[in-house]
Amino acid sequence: ESAGGVVGEGGNSSHAEQLLQLVELRDKLLRTTDELDSLMNGLAGGYVLPGVGGDLLRDGAGVLPTGRNIHALDPYRVPSAAASARGQ
Repeated sequence: ESAGGVVGEGGNSSHAEQLLQLVELRDKLLRTTDELDSLMNGLAGGYVLPGVGGDLLRDGAGVLPTGRNIHALDPYRVPSAAASARGQ
């Protein structure tokens, strides 16, 4: 098949999925301006949405957009008791 195939007509749907992921990443990067707005809101005593802190390169797009009240513990990355017991 040619690389320019139409998705849904024998084309490669993984290209479409990658494109959707890139569009989502672009949208999150465009929202990084929320950081200053959240800072000013927090300094004024307002509520700042919580979010996982981290590094974009190490942790991926899950840390975007910036400008959230970060917490260091992501409960989805901590092994469950059953997983810990199995690892021992």
